[in-house]
Amino acid sequence: MEHESLSRLFFQHRHMLLSFIHALVRDRNDAEDLFQEVGVLVLKKGAEAPQDSHRFAGWCRGIARNLVLHHWRSKQRNKLVANERLLHVLERAYEEASLEDGLPQQRSVALPDCLNELADHSRHVIQMRYFQGLTSEQIGQQLDRSAAAVRKLLSRIRAQLEQCIERRLAHGGASDE
Repeated sequence: MEHESLSRLFFQHRHMLLSFIHALVRDRNDAEDLFQEVGVLVLKKGAEAPQDSHRFAGWCRGIARNLVLHHWRSKQRNKLVANERLLHVLERAYEEASLEDGLPQQRSVALPDCLNELADHSRHVIQMRYFQGLTSEQIGQQLDRSAAAVRKLLSRIRAQLEQCIERRLAHGGASDE
């Protein structure tokens, strides 16, 4: 693929890629660095790049995924297995979001920042439920709460996330900071 077409496609997917990476590494500086590394590799491997925009986005996410895994290993993260599961969950979410234009993609871009705004306890509960795949009963046992209380807590957290996403979309996706 020629350099100009490759660059155009890459920057067309910039927000999706950057939010995907940021959701995994949870540090803006690391995410920017990794995004730049993805760009370099995309340019190096340009001849292998799919020309279809949807397939190109998946190809770029694959490159990003490999760089994030390397980043985790270099930081010697103890929770690599949980992070790999998170990586697959987020990849699937971004794949689904990239199938449609507009609001679903904008919502997926806002989600990582909204997750970061949650209180540590709420973020931990979300991680247990959606990234570790625990049931409300299992979470309740770990938190010494009833399953009903956990379901109610998850409902409140999802409502907080929804409000945060809506607020960001109303402000053009800008951070509330």
